[in-house]
Amino acid sequence: MLINKQNIIQHISSGLAIALMLAPSAVIAESNPSSLKLAQATATVKQDGEYWINKGHKLRSAGKYEEAIQAYRTAEEMGAGSDELTLDIGYTYLDMNRKRDAYWEFSKADNSKNYESRVKACEEMEWLKYSRNKYFKDPYFADLRTTVGWQSIGDTLYVDTKARYGRTIGDDAEVYAYAGVTRDNRSGLVGGFPEDFYENVARIGVGGNKSFADHWSVYAEAGVYRDLIEHRTRDEFTAGVDFYRDWNMGYDCRSTDTTPNRFILSVYSSLSFYSLGGNDDDIDFLLTVRPGIRLIETRKTDVDAFLHLSYGTDLEENLDTYAELAVGARWVPNRNYDFAVEVRTGRNFYEQGGSESSSIVELQHAVSW
Repeated sequence: MLINKQNIIQHISSGLAIALMLAPSAVIAESNPSSLKLAQATATVKQDGEYWINKGHKLRSAGKYEEAIQAYRTAEEMGAGSDELTLDIGYTYLDMNRKRDAYWEFSKADNSKNYESRVKACEEMEWLKYSRNKYFKDPYFADLRTTVGWQSIGDTLYVDTKARYGRTIGDDAEVYAYAGVTRDNRSGLVGGFPEDFYENVARIGVGGNKSFADHWSVYAEAGVYRDLIEHRTRDEFTAGVDFYRDWNMGYDCRSTDTTPNRFILSVYSSLSFYSLGGNDDDIDFLLTVRPGIRLIETRKTDVDAFLHLSYGTDLEENLDTYAELAVGARWVPNRNYDFAVEVRTGRNFYEQGGSESSSIVELQHAVSW
């Protein structure tokens, strides 16, 4: 009997020893999955990501764009993100007319290692670049344009800035309220230029414009004009027609040539009626033609050299007629941000006789919200 008890105790002891030996192995196995289990888990995640991508495609096809975005984002969170998915999300934002979101989504593939993805992202960003900072929901908008410059004639410093807030009507018309300031240190005393070109005034009013025939637009503005030198306030009304067209100045996202040396051309012309209080009316005509060469062109920047030919006149008073012949250069540091540095030097010719050398340096900036 005693022997049987001893055998039982030995069996129990052996079992406990085996259990103690196996326990750490079980714990280790539980806390450190095998590479096979890791591979299986990764495959499962990928399959789940593909499920959400396909679900997003179906939702987008059904016009359920918000739900499609959520499905795509879920796929990204599960590790199924790719350039193709980024582009799909960007196009879905376009379906929703959320151009600002679309721009920043496409920008994620701007430096892709895949050539086609990079080109597609670039092309969409070029088209959407004016929406990248858009804050106001369509059809409302706001923008600000500023030019700061120096003119060698009279050693003149000047700044011209104008802000607008309004709404679009269809694809080619705008109505807006505006406020602007034009200042310089040589008002009305700069060579043979009309006083309208160099003046110290503040303006506020309302206006509208409409584009037509691709390159033409008409506009009208009515407001209040405050002369900052004579401290007079008068009603102001202006209306006119503008024309602008350029050739070979757009960026080809498929190009790899950083020194294209290609011919470029831009033409701008305006005919405008300008009235202050109904007592001082002008009809101004301006034509500027710029043939040039694109010297440097990359994904971000470009540098142009150009010949500047300009003619301006007040049709009411020919004494204000002038012409400018100059050579210049223009640098755009980053075409996704509308900022440019321009310099030109040449000669101005005046209707009343005489001419003089002229050099201009300008910083130009525009932003829209």
